[in-house]
Amino acid sequence: MPENRVLWEYARRLQALVRPGDAVARLGGDRFALALAGVRERAHGEALARKAIAASAQPFDLHPQVVRLGASAGLAWRVARDGDPPPELLAHATARLAQAKTGHRGNVA
Repeated sequence: MPENRVLWEYARRLQALVRPGDAVARLGGDRFALALAGVRERAHGEALARKAIAASAQPFDLHPQVVRLGASAGLAWRVARDGDPPPELLAHATARLAQAKTGHRGNVA
């Protein structure tokens, strides 16, 4: 199925953006999460969110068709004290994503 190929390719693009200690996970449907380890400045997370959006905007060549997508990003920020992110972090990121989607594609909230 073409949509599965697009998801796989986008996951590969996201994986290329993060460092070895970071994680990329598909949450379901077309939603992905990036967990960044050791990032101390919010601007770094925002920059990576913009790179992820840019990666989605590059054409996906599925031979013979070419697919173009858009994306938005919800950013939740918290420095984990014990090494594990708090469970509400994903809920905060999901709420921010909903906020970003209220505008046009390409937003980061």
